[in-house]
Amino acid sequence: MTEDNKFAPEVRCDFLVDEKRKKIWASQMDLLKKLMEVCNKYNLTLVADSGTALGAVRHKGFIPWDDDIDVAMYRDDYEKLCEVAKDEFKEPYFFQNGLTDRNHFFGFARLRNSNGTAIFEGYRKHKFNNGMFIDIFVYDRIPDSPKKIQKLHKKEARLETLLANYYYPEFSSKLKQIAMKILIKLHSYEYYYKKFIKTCSKYNKNTNYKTMAFVCCSVFMENTRNTYEGFKNPVKLPFEDIMINVPSDYDTCHLKVMFGDYMKLPPVEERGHVHDNCIMDPDTPYLEYYKQHKDEFGHLLKEYGIE
Repeated sequence: MTEDNKFAPEVRCDFLVDEKRKKIWASQMDLLKKLMEVCNKYNLTLVADSGTALGAVRHKGFIPWDDDIDVAMYRDDYEKLCEVAKDEFKEPYFFQNGLTDRNHFFGFARLRNSNGTAIFEGYRKHKFNNGMFIDIFVYDRIPDSPKKIQKLHKKEARLETLLANYYYPEFSSKLKQIAMKILIKLHSYEYYYKKFIKTCSKYNKNTNYKTMAFVCCSVFMENTRNTYEGFKNPVKLPFEDIMINVPSDYDTCHLKVMFGDYMKLPPVEERGHVHDNCIMDPDTPYLEYYKQHKDEFGHLLKEYGIE
């Protein structure tokens, strides 16, 4: 495909993929290729997750009405990636997690491109990198006992709420905000962050536990389960113009649990509304986007010292 027509609209599965979506895809594919390059360099296992895994299996690329990329790593590989990220991801790339961008706490990471814009509806007040992104989820072993799983989730959720509410108080009750301020004074942000990671990875040394899940989530995702063996011994499937890893037991352990009859397409009227709550502009750096919309983002320009 030539440069002249690579962004040309096309119909896939009775859905019009317009020029803007093509450009969003191109930005995200660039991020994915950069991430894969770094993972290959350090022999880190990276697999497609969620809708990206479904896209690889069902469409050999993006789900036509999707507009993001989700990948996942096992905790050990993820922590190694965090260690090398500063040296490997240079401008315009930015590796964003709870330590590199503390105003953007989540239990996973995003690889950003600062030459684009992706702003979620609920986070317009906060100063952090809002470049185009792909999600990097992290998986941990979970115990076989439902009671142990519930206990793990409760402890993880308390710590995640504490860390998230440190920066997003508008999503919390007044009482929780007061408790959070007291706790942060008792120990540092880094102390609770390390405690959070330690909690999520509590069972990783127990090799008898074969199941893994995306533990770092506000609501424990039962449907994100994978097996360790399937995750660490992936199969390669085509995804747009590259080959991407997918857990080898994606059928029984991941896609059926997450999507049910996943090879069946959703009704036409349900297609195309994946991230309606996110402003996406792959052509405009996010700081420039703030300037173009001063009425809405002037407060952030002031925090950056930009008039």
